[in-house]
Amino acid sequence: MLAFTYENGLLALTILVAVGAVGLLIGVNRRLKAQTTRLHSSEARYRLAFERSLAGFYHSTLDGRLLECNEAYARIFGYDSAAECARSVVTDVYFDPEVREGFLATLRANGKAPNLESRLRRKDGSAVWVLENATLLKGVNGESDTIEGNLIDISRRKEMDDAMTRATDAAESANRAKSEFLANMSHEIRTPMNGVIGMAELALQTDVTPDQREYLEVIKLSADALLGVINDILDFSKIEAGKLDIDPIDFDLATTLDDLIRSLAPRAHQKGLELAYHVTVGTPTALVGDPGRLRQILVNLVGNAIKFTERGEVVLRVATESTVGGKVTLHFTVQDTGIGIPLDKQALIFDAFTQADSSTTRHFGGTGLGLTISAHLIDLMEGRVRVKSEPGVGSTFHVTLPFGVRTQSAPKIIPRDLADLRGISVLVVDDNATNRRILDEILVNWGMRPTLVDGGRAAIQALERATKTGSPFGLVLLDFQMPEMDGFEVAGRIKEHPELGATTIMMLSSVGERGDGQRCRALGVAAYLTKPVRQSVLLDALLLVLARAAVGPVVAPDLITRHSIREEQRHLRILLAEDNPVNQTVATRMLEKRGHTVVVAGTGRAALAALDRQAFDIVLMDVQMPEMDGREATRAIRERERIHGGHIPILAVTASAMKGDRELCLAAGMDGYVTKPIKYELLIEEVERIGRPMSAPLPGTEVLVSSRSRSLLETFLGDGEMLREVAEVYLSSEPALLHAFRDAHERGDSEEMARIAHRLRGSAGAFEADELCAILGKMEQAALGNERPAIGAAFPEFEQAAKALRDELEQAVRGAAT
Repeated sequence: MLAFTYENGLLALTILVAVGAVGLLIGVNRRLKAQTTRLHSSEARYRLAFERSLAGFYHSTLDGRLLECNEAYARIFGYDSAAECARSVVTDVYFDPEVREGFLATLRANGKAPNLESRLRRKDGSAVWVLENATLLKGVNGESDTIEGNLIDISRRKEMDDAMTRATDAAESANRAKSEFLANMSHEIRTPMNGVIGMAELALQTDVTPDQREYLEVIKLSADALLGVINDILDFSKIEAGKLDIDPIDFDLATTLDDLIRSLAPRAHQKGLELAYHVTVGTPTALVGDPGRLRQILVNLVGNAIKFTERGEVVLRVATESTVGGKVTLHFTVQDTGIGIPLDKQALIFDAFTQADSSTTRHFGGTGLGLTISAHLIDLMEGRVRVKSEPGVGSTFHVTLPFGVRTQSAPKIIPRDLADLRGISVLVVDDNATNRRILDEILVNWGMRPTLVDGGRAAIQALERATKTGSPFGLVLLDFQMPEMDGFEVAGRIKEHPELGATTIMMLSSVGERGDGQRCRALGVAAYLTKPVRQSVLLDALLLVLARAAVGPVVAPDLITRHSIREEQRHLRILLAEDNPVNQTVATRMLEKRGHTVVVAGTGRAALAALDRQAFDIVLMDVQMPEMDGREATRAIRERERIHGGHIPILAVTASAMKGDRELCLAAGMDGYVTKPIKYELLIEEVERIGRPMSAPLPGTEVLVSSRSRSLLETFLGDGEMLREVAEVYLSSEPALLHAFRDAHERGDSEEMARIAHRLRGSAGAFEADELCAILGKMEQAALGNERPAIGAAFPEFEQAAKALRDELEQAVRGAAT
């Protein structure tokens, strides 16, 4: 029984093991079948992707035998099928075998070659650009290494890149052509303008008839107006070409604003407008920035405000918006009571050639470029501009601009004297004969010794000859735009030679390219002026160059420009104590013509009150005034100074030229003495001698003195507007004075007759009416001596001379008006 049981159990166990093994084999087989199915499916998907991919796939040996490729690879290289392509050799697709060698070297070194752009050969020999990624597959079991890679056709992209490159090159070429055209046009326009303005200035300094002088003044004014339009167009062209530059220098905001308002005041006065400016207390004025561009922006804004305002006022305000470190952002507002701008037009006014209403150009004039240029300048200076306006109410322009703040005052360079120019040997280099002639006459008139050459090579030769002979040139006036060798090349050649390098160079340019300032500084050029160059600006630059050369480059390294000249000049605040309206106008206009600011007081007491209200640099004190005469007022001022300290220069202005008068004035505490009628050059010389020691003399003084004539216009320096204004003051006041004189004569009031005769003599003296002044002098003396018959006898002669002057002035006013 046991045996049976044991055998049966063993059999059963065997059966069970066999059944389990069979089941296990069946499970393994099923799993193998499933894995095989998945593998076949994956391979099918891979093969499908391989065959249908837009990217070309390939598998090759290192020697270039193609083992496998897909249809995309075949299409890239121009084959009809992968099978046809498989018979090709990979090395055949390379135009240059060295490219293939470089590709293999990269693979061997790194195991891969990613993102390679290559120009390869198609079946038909044409080129195709591909982007390739390849991997080096190491062989196993003694098999060779192979390459597996993929690539895509980037020919279209390369064509687009090439087209973009060609377009960029064409645009850059066009921009260069545009810049060259701009430079040439600037030169071609400014060169004849320089001739027109320069020759007009020279002609005005010669003996010409009144009619000829009037014609020349019109030519000069018209040329100035045309130059303004040209400058607008050239500036706009520079903006378009990206050539407009900002050149930061140290400058004084107060001086810039004073000059700005003074230059625009006559236009506002002609329209009966109030023009004012206000700088908020605490606003820094010692700044670092580009005063020329700031002035250009504000001239456009304030000038437009005056243009479009018929009544009321134009006000410029300046305040500090923010201060961070050594930077300050200033907020400028220009407010007017003009025609205003509709809301839908406010965005258009900054567009080129555009105004709010197209008819305004015909009505008000202008190029329509001013605000466009200003907006670009503000952007270049990293500022902002906006406008708030209402038609019929007015407009307010807001401009914010950042500036550096000077922590230390720049060393003040005092200009040399005109006499220091005498005998200086100067080389003038300019290819334009008219420019050379103008400079030759100007420099000779200033006592200099010019040598003229027409180009850079001639300039170098002249400098070398002068050095060898022991008489080197002290100064070179160098034109920029010249054929063969331009001004910068000449300056570079000069600086390369130590024996020539000590020569001071001033550059005169009719072009004005971006970066010229930096190039000048790098080459050691002392001054850079844009043509046309006014005589006064050229003289100021020459005197400053000499002064800086004397001080040394360490103290004064900055480039002298027309903007820095303005900063170097100190404009005086002058108190004019004078009771005669004609003399008030004459002295005020003469001083303002020189750039000074004048406040008028009609009496000695009014002068003392004015000194209490504000500070002045100098006082022009008429000796004979009502209430308190000049000597008494001077003594009162000196007494105040004795108690409180200080000393203000006082210049006596008197019609008395008797022996001892000068001594009486000096004894009263006055610092100088000039006589009436006021002579412009003598007044300026004394004012600047006392108020600004060692200052630059009056530009062209010697020319004015040597060519002086007795014509009315020449008496007023050829300034027809000044003559008209002074003449109108005289003509409006003379009838009342004559009536008062006759009344005093009838009453027998000798003191009143002497006072009126003195006043009339002072007024007539402004016009150099010598005959009338002599008659009035006799009548004044007769009145003081109570000699009524002598006064009566002189009346006919007096009335005839007075009428002659009146007729002459009325004719002058009519001529100025036309």
